[in-house]
Amino acid sequence: MAPPNDSASYTFGVQGATDVIRSVREAIPAHYLVEIESFTDIKDSIAGVNPEHFESTEFDVAGHKWVLVIYPHGNKDDYGEDHISLYLKLISKLDHGWSVDATIKFFIHDYRRKKYLTIQGPGEHTYDAMEKEKGIAHAISFSDFTLPSNGFLKNDRCKFGVEVFVADTKPRTAALSVLNERKRDTFTWTIKEFSKLTEGQYSNEFTREGRSWELRIYPRGFGAALRKSLSLFLNLVNFSDLTNGRKLFVEKTLRVKNQLNGEDASNSTCGWYTKAKHSKGTIHLLSVSDLHDANKGFKVEDQVIVEVELTLIMLMNDI
Repeated sequence: MAPPNDSASYTFGVQGATDVIRSVREAIPAHYLVEIESFTDIKDSIAGVNPEHFESTEFDVAGHKWVLVIYPHGNKDDYGEDHISLYLKLISKLDHGWSVDATIKFFIHDYRRKKYLTIQGPGEHTYDAMEKEKGIAHAISFSDFTLPSNGFLKNDRCKFGVEVFVADTKPRTAALSVLNERKRDTFTWTIKEFSKLTEGQYSNEFTREGRSWELRIYPRGFGAALRKSLSLFLNLVNFSDLTNGRKLFVEKTLRVKNQLNGEDASNSTCGWYTKAKHSKGTIHLLSVSDLHDANKGFKVEDQVIVEVELTLIMLMNDI
């Protein structure tokens, strides 16, 4: 990775996740900046609290009230483990059917270089009455943030900032359409030579209700489940048209089949698929020990069978 546009480089590249843009600048954030006198005290005080975050004081931009939300331990609900997660929350009340489109840029002050690391997600974010917190789960890794040579902590002090540019506030009319009429639709993936499978392996794509989907499996676990549990996700492949609040509601069950006529390992969930969040699943579907226990029946002759059952797909679309 190329270093930041500064004579003294960081220990990490400016470009991190493919959908996050990072840069460096001298100008102070235009809308809000908070200095935390003791990052350790804040981090320790909210440990174990649900959710583990710190909210700033309110500030006004474009006629709306906002707060900066900081997750020192990472937003685990957004797979932000081992990172600092940054979000912008809309405090102002939005009437039903109204939305706010905004572009968000987050900042972390670099005391050594007297500059700001800027972090921006892809495109605009749409706030409405149901979704009022938007941000970046992997803003910066905790190790990079705390490393002295990177300059983000000075005597345990740190500064976070945000800029928000509101494009429009508008009334919105939408329709929620059922696409599959609650029929049970199952895709099964039989994995032979399971022991040779790589982490993050994809299944073949399959089509349901005009959309392409795929399963992604982590045999040794993902994130906090690493070396503990098999993790399985259902990915939406063609998500590029899910913009401006257009999204899919999916009710599904993920399974590891029991091949000895015992009980399957399963996880049933429902939620929204969007352009920004087009992969959903569970990191704790089946413990690694049960997976490899020959008496349990989940792996037989190095074969594992996983499946997803789609029981409901609905489309939210502007009209």
